[in-house]
Amino acid sequence: MTELAHNTSNLNVSELDFAEIRDDLKTYLKNQSELTDYDYDGSAMGVVLDLLAYTTHYNAFNANMSINESFIDTAQLRSSVVSHAKLLGYTPRSSYYPVANIDIQVTGLTNNTGHQIRNEDGDIVGYHPITLKAGSKFKSLLGNDSYTFTNTESRTVMPNASNEYVFDNVRIVEGSQKTVKYVYDRYSDEKYVLRHPNVVRESIVVKIYNSYADFATGIDYDVYTSADNLVSLNEQSKVYWIQESLDERYELYFGDGISGKALDNGSIVSVDYISTNNGDANGCRSFTFENTLRINDGSLNGIFHSIVKVSTNNTATGGVDKESIKSIKFNAPLSFASQNRAVTPDDYRAIVRANYGNVRALSVWGGEDNEPPQYGKVFICIAPNDKEKLTFTEKTKIINDYINPKNLVSIEAIIVDPTYTYISLTVDYKYNPTITNDDVYTISSKVRRAAEIYQDTELKTFDGVFRYSQFLKSVDEADNSIISSTVSVHLKKRIYPIFKKESAYTVEYASPLYKSFSPEPIVQSNAFNVQVLSEVDSDGNQTLIETEIYIKDYLGDDGVRRLQGYKGNNLVPSMSNIGYIDEDKGTVYITNLNVAGFSDKSKSYIEISASPRSNDISPLKSELLNILHTEATINGHVDTMATGGTSAGIGYTTIAKG
Repeated sequence: MTELAHNTSNLNVSELDFAEIRDDLKTYLKNQSELTDYDYDGSAMGVVLDLLAYTTHYNAFNANMSINESFIDTAQLRSSVVSHAKLLGYTPRSSYYPVANIDIQVTGLTNNTGHQIRNEDGDIVGYHPITLKAGSKFKSLLGNDSYTFTNTESRTVMPNASNEYVFDNVRIVEGSQKTVKYVYDRYSDEKYVLRHPNVVRESIVVKIYNSYADFATGIDYDVYTSADNLVSLNEQSKVYWIQESLDERYELYFGDGISGKALDNGSIVSVDYISTNNGDANGCRSFTFENTLRINDGSLNGIFHSIVKVSTNNTATGGVDKESIKSIKFNAPLSFASQNRAVTPDDYRAIVRANYGNVRALSVWGGEDNEPPQYGKVFICIAPNDKEKLTFTEKTKIINDYINPKNLVSIEAIIVDPTYTYISLTVDYKYNPTITNDDVYTISSKVRRAAEIYQDTELKTFDGVFRYSQFLKSVDEADNSIISSTVSVHLKKRIYPIFKKESAYTVEYASPLYKSFSPEPIVQSNAFNVQVLSEVDSDGNQTLIETEIYIKDYLGDDGVRRLQGYKGNNLVPSMSNIGYIDEDKGTVYITNLNVAGFSDKSKSYIEISASPRSNDISPLKSELLNILHTEATINGHVDTMATGGTSAGIGYTTIAKG
């Protein structure tokens, strides 16, 4: 058998595309002297080449994907990323339910004779308490969708002086209560899987019964808690571990008798948990009670007529999806680096992100960076996804459940609210109508959308800087007909006042304010009502009256800008000096203000607008910038030079600087 002659050109093995692999194979075979006369495209040899090329292509593709899945940075499948995270000791964050806070008022029960406690003479001497059991259902409509909320803790109350039963500050969460049970078999490979999607890890309650008899009575059981490390565990620790399975469900496993108590063979594993709709129910604000109240008394278990009124303290917020692949890739290495302790700012960031999902922006700094310094403290600022700030309950939970167990004893962690500086824009652009079919309203809508996109991409985090030139570029690129643009930038801060009490307020902007020796004001507020002293009457008396005013500044003879209150164009005499401005610090000081309310009932805050010294705005460490794109003033002007309506600049008008 004749051996094939070897060609000096080697087979190219670097290609991955099918067509290129086939061409390389064909070129290689043509270079062999024994195979030069074959028709590689029209003969059976072409089919063989196709098979070889497909086989090589598939093998190369599978090898490439397998290698990619071997590293957390390049893995694409969630199961691969979760597996790599597990090696780093990281369990991806679960879904979280929307949480609302309500008050429940029950009336009418004390009128039922069966609910009354009477003495031997038939006189009423008291009433039975009632219990709101954990798992009671509350319905809420959001649009056309109905959601079920439940309370997670039982509460028992007695009637108040008005014979009403009041459950105040009841925490309710969205989702369906689920239960799964297994018979533990130490010789089996069965996995203890929570079968439902979107399980909230916080809601998991694991009960271990020694036998079916104990399970039937539901009384004698041990509650096992979740463990995330081996510290302080022994052979009697009643703990379980949790991990995400390949099908994105949670599965549980138990101790081996060394690290955690081993279950007895035949034990009943019962797991209660809540499966939620994630953030779909965020915004639910009206709730109706769906259960029937029963008297909390063993001898009186009847159902009685009552009226249940539910009032909402806090709208449902906080619902989020389970942790994304991108987030796992980011947080798992940080969590591993923190080694389950909180020392550096990165440690605190990793702990918060690993445990709390409703985070749009996060900033952490040591108290030594404050002015004045506050040593021994670390400050955490969290901006949630669905509102401007966290509730007190949410802050307490993050500190007590997530931070303190891993915090140094000598360090106090404090969660502070983010502050917001709102950017008000007036955009003027010139466009050429001859190169577009859109009218000025459509083009202006595109400009408004460009402002919204800039907000979402550049200003979502605490280090997001408003860069004037970049924003102008986004305006110019909003439509190809836009030739030039100018933008006037103003900053707005909001004060939520204390009503009917004389108070002082300090307003700090994210930029030094425009310094001018012009008499024109640089600061002005919206309208609000104040309490001021009336003019002296004929008897020499004055009374407090309510009047609507707004604040603006004037330049004093000493060069200091002072604040005054105006009603229309007239100065309110008693408000001729209510504060001053420090332009260099970017701070407005209001020294005394007695706010009575707002004539515009949709308003709950005083909004103070100011002119910045620079059009580039950089936030402070706990500050976020928000472009008010829905309120932006956007004006389009035809560029007469571009359309040929102006020659040599005659009659051409430019846009005035704002």
